[in-house]
Amino acid sequence: MSIFRGPIKRFLVSSPKIWTYGLMPQQCSTLRGSTSRSPRIMLNINGRLIDPHQRQFLRKAYSFCMNENGGIMGIFKENSKSKQQFSVLRKMHGEKHSSRMFSKCEPTLMEPKGKVAIITGGIRGLGLCMAEELLCLEAKVVLMDVDKEVGECAVEKLQCTYGKENSIFVQGDVTSCESFEHCFSHALCSYNRVDILVNNAGILNPPKWKDTIKINFNGVVNGIHLGLKYMGADFGKQGGVIINLASIVGHIPLGGAPVYSATKHGVIALTQGYADGFYFNNSCVRICAICPGVTETNMIEVKNLNMDAQQRDLLACQLDTIN
Repeated sequence: MSIFRGPIKRFLVSSPKIWTYGLMPQQCSTLRGSTSRSPRIMLNINGRLIDPHQRQFLRKAYSFCMNENGGIMGIFKENSKSKQQFSVLRKMHGEKHSSRMFSKCEPTLMEPKGKVAIITGGIRGLGLCMAEELLCLEAKVVLMDVDKEVGECAVEKLQCTYGKENSIFVQGDVTSCESFEHCFSHALCSYNRVDILVNNAGILNPPKWKDTIKINFNGVVNGIHLGLKYMGADFGKQGGVIINLASIVGHIPLGGAPVYSATKHGVIALTQGYADGFYFNNSCVRICAICPGVTETNMIEVKNLNMDAQQRDLLACQLDTIN
């Protein structure tokens, strides 16, 4: 599995996987001397921390490829030197594994240019950064969120930078099938197609546990069902990709927010179920998930999560993949 199985160039391997990457939260505000709160990531490859020199999430590092069996992770940019960059992995981990990783990336690429992506919770944080990355790759984005004021402001900034015709905002609630479906209808009216759905909307608010379940889990279920309906080949569509935002705490229980952690465990299990070949063979829609580590966005304040130092370090540094 990859974070963007198909759409983001080179964010691919040949079979569905669950991806996990770790953020070093204590370094978020110090990378390159920046004090910005833009999401930053640090990747841990076999115990070696590296900085992919990204100004924002996914920026300038289009691909993370993990060996299906060996758990090896690779990073390279989408350019003519990608094979040269892979030579680093060959030296580190051996010709056999690295060559196989590269060959598995090639057949499953989806060209982002001209594709249309719906991103729930896309007006801030990781969702907004993914929208920017897709726009850089000449895709079109539909941002969906319940916050109309912030959403209109966010899309206005995107339109100023990437062109007015390439992004729109649709007010919607992922917990309501009718509201969610309205977003798909709006996207089809505006762009005549939907190719990518990013189920990114989520909250981290331990006291509001019912809302946490509705948004973080039920919202993903709604998104998958609608994504299959509006992108599935069995419904006469062209196929596509659905990316579910899970979390590192979908692997490691989070004592400070147990319900949030449970919803992310659920998203991982849900993704694994839908990633079965039966669904893809019928719909031509790839379904995958990414499990971010603790990421410095507006949604999370680590200091409010009642974690001891050991648990915080574990969340920050964990790197894993599951089949």
